[in-house]
Amino acid sequence: KHTEISHTFKENAVSISLKILKSSSDFNSLDLIRVAQTLLKQDYVSKCGYKFLKALMRHVNDEERLLLCTKLFTYNSLQLADFFNVIYDYNKTIPRSESFEVQLWIMQNEEEPTNKAAQRVWNKYFSNIDIISQDKAKKNRVKIFTSYAIDRFGAMSKCTVDAFVAAINIDKALLFEYIESIREIIQDCTTPQQVAEQYRFFATVVNSASNIVDDSQLEKLFEFIVYEGYFNEDSEISSAFEKCGISLCIEQGHKHA
Repeated sequence: KHTEISHTFKENAVSISLKILKSSSDFNSLDLIRVAQTLLKQDYVSKCGYKFLKALMRHVNDEERLLLCTKLFTYNSLQLADFFNVIYDYNKTIPRSESFEVQLWIMQNEEEPTNKAAQRVWNKYFSNIDIISQDKAKKNRVKIFTSYAIDRFGAMSKCTVDAFVAAINIDKALLFEYIESIREIIQDCTTPQQVAEQYRFFATVVNSASNIVDDSQLEKLFEFIVYEGYFNEDSEISSAFEKCGISLCIEQGHKHA
């Protein structure tokens, strides 16, 4: 973890971890999971990192494997493409996890090479129906999407917006659930910054999906946009909701003229 430690020392640490993994079974798997997670968060790319991660994926059980696969947004972008290649080469059934699926869906909207590596994994193990299938709770899916509304730099995540809108275009019921859940999502925020970003995220998503808002949702949505959005004391939130409201008026406002 320490920046002052040389790359040579770090490389030796990963190499030793790989040798332990290959030559012994007398160790705690969670210890090596922590080593892998720490490695994936670094801006240092290990020469034997791929081999270590590949061996680890094959050694641990499904529950431990998910500990690696459900933390994608905490990993350094330099590491993600290689990690996705490890998952792609795993060639066995990946344990099901809504969190992993949603993160992987979002990652397909990241910049290259992360997006292409994520697409390979998605096309191999999943399909569009996995992200929006009718037998899964929409509310839980919405909450997972909104939990990644803010990127690692503290700003609204554009790739999450794009991924959420793409999912909504496949299944409009996700948007209905989002509109129904937004007040609860706001209440769960613990800081003013989180509240502000969730408001902006909501306005941006609805703005992008304004052409598919259902008639039955319009009145409730306009009330929320005007009273909780446009009249918000934060000028950026107010501006975002103004754009959102205008888009709705252009697309569907004539129905409530």
